[in-house]
Amino acid sequence: MKTGSKKAYTELIAFAVILTASLLHICMNNLVSLDELWNYNFARQITMGLVPYRDYNMVQTPLFAIIMSLPLFAHRSLFVYRLACSLLVTVQSFVLYKALASETKNRLLALPFVLISILIIDYVSYNTLVLLIALLAYLVISNGQFKKHALILGALAALAVFSRQTSGCILLLILFVVIAAFYENKAKNLLLYGVGFAIPCTVFLIYFLVTSSFNDFWDYCLFSITSFGSSNGKFYNSSIVLLLLLAAEIIVEIINLVKKRDTNTLIHFLIGIPVLVITVPIIDYSHVTFAVVYFLIPAYKLLDGKWGNVIRNSITVFISAVVFLCIGGLGISRVVNSTFTNEASELKCVPVSNDICEDYTYLSWMVNQYELNGYSVTFYSSSSVIVSLMNGTANPPYDLFNNGNFRGSVESHMIYVEESCNGEDKIVIIASDYYDEGWQNPTGVLEYVEANCELLGSYGRFLIYRGH
Repeated sequence: MKTGSKKAYTELIAFAVILTASLLHICMNNLVSLDELWNYNFARQITMGLVPYRDYNMVQTPLFAIIMSLPLFAHRSLFVYRLACSLLVTVQSFVLYKALASETKNRLLALPFVLISILIIDYVSYNTLVLLIALLAYLVISNGQFKKHALILGALAALAVFSRQTSGCILLLILFVVIAAFYENKAKNLLLYGVGFAIPCTVFLIYFLVTSSFNDFWDYCLFSITSFGSSNGKFYNSSIVLLLLLAAEIIVEIINLVKKRDTNTLIHFLIGIPVLVITVPIIDYSHVTFAVVYFLIPAYKLLDGKWGNVIRNSITVFISAVVFLCIGGLGISRVVNSTFTNEASELKCVPVSNDICEDYTYLSWMVNQYELNGYSVTFYSSSSVIVSLMNGTANPPYDLFNNGNFRGSVESHMIYVEESCNGEDKIVIIASDYYDEGWQNPTGVLEYVEANCELLGSYGRFLIYRGH
């Protein structure tokens, strides 16, 4: 087989394996992450005719929600959303495979690394887009040999900004510095970089103006970040192992940089800075994963450089098969230990726990009954979005009513709380452990409801009040 044909055949097999692994890992995951539901809700609300920022609060930039809303126009369900997430992970993982496989001795050795990166994924979010864009930028620069593709880099920088504003702005600056420092025909390439950046920005500007959401977008995605950045941070012990792994990867990168003084290594490290920013201010397993995946590249190069010629393809295939079976086995175990609900069309074909099926099915029924009797119902809980999904409704801002998702002052949420309690036709359902269930739940809510509403009863850990 010719070298070119063999390479194409290997890449085709790798893509098929990556696609299958992504589908198994994402689609067979049980319903445990509220972050997944919040991101899904941002996307589904677009299909319901709502406009981000104007009609519902969202402090992240809109690209991920817009992209994920597209398949939901065909069928609005969490399973379809997960299929779209699987495709996004497939593309991101295949780009990682290309980055690993380029300029290495054993291309097949990249596959187990990529499968491990899929295995450690918790859930897909706008950070996945940032990781994909960073990997693409690195691949474009390394393949362009500092001569071309500045237009593409500008477009990637803009897409990064509209994926995550902090990481995107840092990547925008870093790519500008890279072109100014290393590219030939600097003036021409910087101009192309600016044009590439301007094109997506113009498209989004038109979108914001047409939907009358520009001012709200500016408030949520810039001013709210400065207000809530300091109050929206937390460290989770679950991230410690990954943080140690990430530290080891970065140390390897720095050692390679000092020893070889290689420009590509420097650029890879610089582009990794905005990916590192993903890990703050919430330092947990999910956020640290993105940086770990990006910095697999120096770890892989170290392994390939020392043992790439020694490790036989049969060993690589065996390791890949083991990781693949781990992904499949984990998915099967999740499905076996979960159940499926027929009560909510948007949650069909998604493994859920028995508690969610029983508790939230009843709570959603209760909300429906109150509304049929003319009451306006407000649900205060970090998991209130589940009730909206089960009822097929959208209830901004209460679907994501936490400190990290408001503009203005920290006390701005009390405007909504006061309104939800004002009148005898208002029903408030609130978790009795409101501050324990979600560390981002805003203060003062439970106290105000207790002081200004009449307690009617309870269901499980949820208290039911009527307004005055």
